[in-house]
Amino acid sequence: MTAIIVFCLLSALLVAGKVLRTLVPLLQRCYLPSSVIGGFIGLAIFQGWPELVDSFVRLHAEHPEARLVLIGPEEAELDPLPESTRSLMHKHPAILCPGSQRNIPEWLAATDVYTLPSHREVFCNSLQEAGAMALPSITYDICGCNDSVDNETGILVPPYDAGALYTAMKQLLCAPALRHQLGQAARKRMEERFDRRYVWSRLKEFYHKALIEPIDLI
Repeated sequence: MTAIIVFCLLSALLVAGKVLRTLVPLLQRCYLPSSVIGGFIGLAIFQGWPELVDSFVRLHAEHPEARLVLIGPEEAELDPLPESTRSLMHKHPAILCPGSQRNIPEWLAATDVYTLPSHREVFCNSLQEAGAMALPSITYDICGCNDSVDNETGILVPPYDAGALYTAMKQLLCAPALRHQLGQAARKRMEERFDRRYVWSRLKEFYHKALIEPIDLI
């Protein structure tokens, strides 16, 4: 049931992406000028927010038009952020932390690049949701992230490498045409590989094969 709900959400975002990307500027754009680098997940160390914040501060010093949006609750009980990271998040004039939000498609529509420097994932739905909204993604090259993103739909960087993260953000910030190219490729991949009709057909094939073919238990 959980898998079906997830894929239904993704299919809804595939449809919403076509609409919302044409409705920008939204209200968010009124106070999120220029290039927006967004991250949407629980704010914890294992999600890579210390590296992301540090890399963005370095980027902003060179490109003051850049903005970073961090959406999600601080998961202090799981993996609390360093106080230095929390201080930067809440005091830096170009970093916006609106907390938990329910209208994620609208926030994604107001974003230019989705960034998720996660240290560990099982299967990252948020990268798929960003792709469904035709957004390029920057993420660590780890299992669970590189299943949804490759260097044709975003940029994969080595885990824990804040320097590489900064370089990737700067590259996409300065290259609108590349952002568009990667975003369109991401959208196409989501439609081809993760649309609910395709997923259901593959699940049907899998279970049909499992039911009619003998299973060797030895």
